[in-house]
Amino acid sequence: MELLAIATLGIIAISLALSFMKRFELAIMLVFCNIVVFIIQLIAGGPALIDSLSALAFSPVYLQTGENLYTIVTSMFAHASIAHLLGNMIFLILLGPALEARVGKTWLAASYFVGGLAATLFFSAQMWDIPVFLLGASGAISGMIGTFLIAYPRDKILMAVGFLILPNVPVWLVTAAWFVFDIILAVGNGTTAWQAHLGGFLAGMVIGLLVRHSVGNPANTAKVPDLISLEELVTNSQQEEALNALKNETNPDIIKAWMEHFAENTPCPNCGSHMQWTGSELKCNCGYSRKIK
Repeated sequence: MELLAIATLGIIAISLALSFMKRFELAIMLVFCNIVVFIIQLIAGGPALIDSLSALAFSPVYLQTGENLYTIVTSMFAHASIAHLLGNMIFLILLGPALEARVGKTWLAASYFVGGLAATLFFSAQMWDIPVFLLGASGAISGMIGTFLIAYPRDKILMAVGFLILPNVPVWLVTAAWFVFDIILAVGNGTTAWQAHLGGFLAGMVIGLLVRHSVGNPANTAKVPDLISLEELVTNSQQEEALNALKNETNPDIIKAWMEHFAENTPCPNCGSHMQWTGSELKCNCGYSRKIK
């Protein structure tokens, strides 16, 4: 395994650990990870990225030879150019935090990595005997889009159209626009791996069905914290967003995710720092705590 690949896998592992062990949003850590990997690509391969692409990109032939299988993971975080990186990161920044707030870190990780894996396998099935390479986060992001569409098709999120940011765009419309954009790329740009995008999207839809099943399963329901107690602490729109999402919610993972979002945007009455949600209390590092029924 090349040193660049080892460094990339290490960055991925550290980013995931920081997110799940600390209080960093997973979506933001995924963006951070993609950017850092691109920086080390530039350092290792120069502006042309030739050396770094050969070390991190995936080829279907690897499934036949059993070589370089780690590139199934590294290829999800490597990009061929700054434009390739920025295009994917815009979607990841707009979609990732919104999906994470609704389903939590575990489901977001599943939609990203399972989507990326399915993208690789679907691409390989279509390109089995062709000497091509696959890289980029678009297959994994397609997984997130598929999950979002099935789990929350009518929810509204921010979306970018060029340099224009549109608020309150329905997820189903975002997905339709993504499909149209992907078709245009597939027809007009022979280098776009539309097969990977489709594979990631289909896998994401399966994750979305699992999310919906989890939400609808009576065994996986939980009591929402007392909203009246929380309303007394509301001072900003992020807290209001969390409260609105918590109404009638029963999935414990989603309740936990929104309560963490609420706590992160709630200033401590003692020191002004943001607080943490422990499952029954809002706590601050200064020692302040408030019990929520």
